[in-house]
Amino acid sequence: LQFQEWYRSVLTTNNDWAAMAGASWAKIALTVLERGSLYDASSVTKKGDAITIFAGHDYDLDGLATALDVMWDLPEYQTHPEFLPTPPGSGIHMVRDTETDEIRVSFVYPVFHQEAHAHWKMDDSGTMKEVPVIWNDDKSRQILSSMNELESHFVQTLSLYAGAMECFQVTANELDRTMP
Repeated sequence: LQFQEWYRSVLTTNNDWAAMAGASWAKIALTVLERGSLYDASSVTKKGDAITIFAGHDYDLDGLATALDVMWDLPEYQTHPEFLPTPPGSGIHMVRDTETDEIRVSFVYPVFHQEAHAHWKMDDSGTMKEVPVIWNDDKSRQILSSMNELESHFVQTLSLYAGAMECFQVTANELDRTMP
């Protein structure tokens, strides 16, 4: 399992390909956190939290992690945080407080235990664990102050990778064209 995580960390994070994939997810994340949905702009609450969990294949999460410039450390999986373990059923969790506009980003995941003969079994409780993401540019960061800060962070990060901002803009144009 650690070899697979290492392999993914080398090939599918922090490179042009991952950033281009993550650019689309970044624009979708901004849209969903702002509107509450991709399909219904009236679904965002006026007070409280807009909560979104982005789940997907390893590579989707790797792309969004690249666009966010984050990593996570899962204590149950003895690996290096830069390897970005993504157990089945895990996701990047974003919460926007619609009153203050603050955004918290964390990683949620189920716990699997290794049994005899290298079989993995999900924790019977079904409980999801949550850890804050580790921001590579500021390890002490806990909260982003606004949607503007999140968008600026995405743009600053994606600008480091060839083709990523073009993918971000293509997704923005497509969302503008197709959303109600």
